[in-house]
Amino acid sequence: MLWRVDSAEAPEQWWHALGPARQGTLLPGGTSTTWSLVLLRAFGVEPDSEAARQAVGLVRENVRWEHGAEPFFSGEAEPCINGRTVALGAYFAVDVARIVERLLGERMADGGTTTCCAVSTTCVRPACPPTTGWPR
Repeated sequence: MLWRVDSAEAPEQWWHALGPARQGTLLPGGTSTTWSLVLLRAFGVEPDSEAARQAVGLVRENVRWEHGAEPFFSGEAEPCINGRTVALGAYFAVDVARIVERLLGERMADGGTTTCCAVSTTCVRPACPPTTGWPR
């Protein structure tokens, strides 16, 4: 285990210590909710530890995306952000089936995804070519 919490209150202290100016959902990088969870995952926090469950529970209960005010683990408008959220949900054992269904529904005819502009009706360029074995 690479990360250790000395008290059960640590996740709540972490959440409140960020302060309103640093509690963006995606931005600013490094202190936003998304990047805080990305860092916890990268540092190898045990996803089933009590501290991680408390921290992720705070996110699940309190965080809404700036676009549309969707709950954090329900996803937002852009596929690239949703992909990252799926990875976080999978790591921290949060149900992200709704986002996965949305991403699969937004696939382009060639199997690729839009370039983070699903909100735009004019975006037709794939972000990446389809990969071998990608379901069609």
